Amino acid sequence: MQNKRSILSLLILLTAVMTLQAQMIEVTDFKQLHKSLFIPLIIKQNYTTDKHMATIDFFTPQQGFTFKAGGKTDVAPEEGDGFVTLLVPDKTSSILISHPTFGSLWWRVPGTTLRKKKHYTASILTTDPSTPLKVERQWVILYTDPANAIVTVDSTLHRTRSGYVKAYLPVGEHTFRVESPFYEEQTGSFNLTDSSRLDLSVKLQPAYSRLSVTLPFPALTAFVDGIQLPRGASQRLAEGPHRVTVRNGSEILYDKNIRLEKAEKRTLKITKDDLVPLRHRSRSLSAGIGAQDYTEAASLTLVAPDSITEILIDREPAGIGEWSGSITAGSHALQTRREGVESPVTWIGLEEGEELTVELPTATVGLGNLNVSCNVIDAEVWIGKALIGHTPCVITNLPAHNPVRVRVVKRGYRDMEKTVTLTPNSLTDINFRLKKK
Repeated sequence: MQNKRSILSLLILLTAVMTLQAQMIEVTDFKQLHKSLFIPLIIKQNYTTDKHMATIDFFTPQQGFTFKAGGKTDVAPEEGDGFVTLLVPDKTSSILISHPTFGSLWWRVPGTTLRKKKHYTASILTTDPSTPLKVERQWVILYTDPANAIVTVDSTLHRTRSGYVKAYLPVGEHTFRVESPFYEEQTGSFNLTDSSRLDLSVKLQPAYSRLSVTLPFPALTAFVDGIQLPRGASQRLAEGPHRVTVRNGSEILYDKNIRLEKAEKRTLKITKDDLVPLRHRSRSLSAGIGAQDYTEAASLTLVAPDSITEILIDREPAGIGEWSGSITAGSHALQTRREGVESPVTWIGLEEGEELTVELPTATVGLGNLNVSCNVIDAEVWIGKALIGHTPCVITNLPAHNPVRVRVVKRGYRDMEKTVTLTPNSLTDINFRLKKK
């Protein structure tokens, strides 16, 4: 009785040890190969069978396995290229698979027994506990300054207004590009390792300048390129020449050109000694105003693109279609306006006694960029009857202020249309979520 208990305890211990070892060996993809009636007519089948034994191929990159059919009968494996072939007795229901490194596994044939004249295959998977599990992918968080940016990682485009983009990528080398309106584009690369998440910060350099104007009296108003500048505020401007005007009501007291360098931040302090009244006297041909006594400084003729376009001089209406008259020497801002839309400013400088004729440009709307994103990649983006691009994409130089109807189309999905109004010189985001038909 005592011997039976000892034997039972030994069997339980052996089973427990083999169960722990079996965690390092696994058999998968077991199947039987079947002969086809048609294959022999085309190609020669590349497996064999035995009249008295069952044949099984175990696919494994490892060597050094030993096998026992039913846990008792040693089976000598025939080594192949990436596999071993066993001939086991008919009706074998289990095989003891052992390896000096990976331990042992008592493998039971799933739902059947191995029969003679049949050929089977299976895969042996091994796990080495001394080898740490390799991380194949890792997170990267790319922080942007400014927060509103378009980030391209490898070939995938991300947009953010929160100042960061996160991506789950394979470990290794990756490239990125960060863009934002009024900032210089920045490109680079990073190496993602399996050790930890990568936090990457990208600070874009401004591609614009800033100008603020201080005035000596509260009643005065400053204009930059014909646009009123709120008191105490700074204006974001492109590098290059700009026109600064100071007015008291309709009277111009200051009118000068300045030049801003790239990313320059300047405060223009105007004192009371800088204020000199600048007046111009105009004579409208269409109105037929008669001559009056004044000293002519320069003679100017302005021609609009058509007879119904309004002409502006220093932001003040001067005529429609064409204007001719005398004007003070110095710099002046010329524009056209039609149906509430104004042209870009044309700057001129006049010497005393000079005669000049200027053909003015057509009134055009401001332009903006549109960032179109969608839950479906490569959906067609239509504006009106024109195919503009495929999602995701950034559409440049679209008319601002006026509503734009954007339609997204993808086969197998319902079309979707939205109307958006763009802001001049800025990036406007629009997102679509298509639903399957």
